[in-house]
Amino acid sequence: MSIEDSFPGATALAGGAGDFEAIAKIYLRAAEAMGAFAQAGGLTCPAGCGSCCERFIPDLLPIEAEWMAAWLIHHDPARALELALIGFGTHEREAATCPFFVASGPLHCGIYGGRGLLCRLFGYSALPDKEGRVAFALCAHMPSRASEARQWKGADIEGEFGALPPLMTDFAAELDALRPTEGQARRLLFDALPDALRRQYLRMNYGALAIDDDSGAVKAEAVLVLTARSADPRLDEGPELPLV
Repeated sequence: MSIEDSFPGATALAGGAGDFEAIAKIYLRAAEAMGAFAQAGGLTCPAGCGSCCERFIPDLLPIEAEWMAAWLIHHDPARALELALIGFGTHEREAATCPFFVASGPLHCGIYGGRGLLCRLFGYSALPDKEGRVAFALCAHMPSRASEARQWKGADIEGEFGALPPLMTDFAAELDALRPTEGQARRLLFDALPDALRRQYLRMNYGALAIDDDSGAVKAEAVLVLTARSADPRLDEGPELPLV
């Protein structure tokens, strides 16, 4: 999976093709590791369950927020523009549920391809315990195993599931390493995504409009921004939009 597979032209829009290709590779390896563990152990989420999204707001590294922003600009430009202009509403912030949760959808996520690492690995990854051993626990909504145990450590995990789960901390460290100075800059999606969208639109306005892309994706996004700027004076503020 490359960035262009997820949203053609987004590397040019983002102004960081190298970072985006790197994060795509990390996400792909995380998915493969998670899938191998789930398949070996016969693990699945309960049918129709989206409980992990209902009382949880993910936090994002800046690079994850930029990935999510580029994905949203490509797949849902109207929503992307709305969030860039006014952010999330008070009712969304007070709901304590991810604003992209879709109760009726099969994946329960309105930004599935753009979601961050935590959402990608939740329920199928492990963390190290205080002694450095791999520790894994079933999600509270997953059915119990034949052993009736719900938590395992070290070799007991492989004995129960036939494989070891990916370590969330390992993949998180890889993301941190892409931009070491941003490791402490995690913010909740409510704050991180609108700011990332504003940065993406600024790059499009002032650096990506002349890019020649055979697919037309970049040009189409540029037209969106130019149209929006003429229709909404708030976008005419240009660089004075918040960049933090």
